[in-house]
Amino acid sequence: MRLKPKAIAIIVLIMLSLILLFQNTHTVELEILFWQVSAPLILLLLLCLIGGFLIGYLAKALYTVTKRPRM
Repeated sequence: MRLKPKAIAIIVLIMLSLILLFQNTHTVELEILFWQVSAPLILLLLLCLIGGFLIGYLAKALYTVTKRPRM
């Protein structure tokens, strides 16, 4: 079975993301307006990755819905 280029790209991106996550496990302080939060950097990076994925997925879904042929 041969992998498609899209599947290979996804696997490479997942591997790079995992390397990035596991190299940044120390705790950092995050200031959001008036709040100050201490959290592991791995958690913050994971939330950013998931948020970016969801934004891309929703943008693609919205694009396909608006480009449907109308009757």
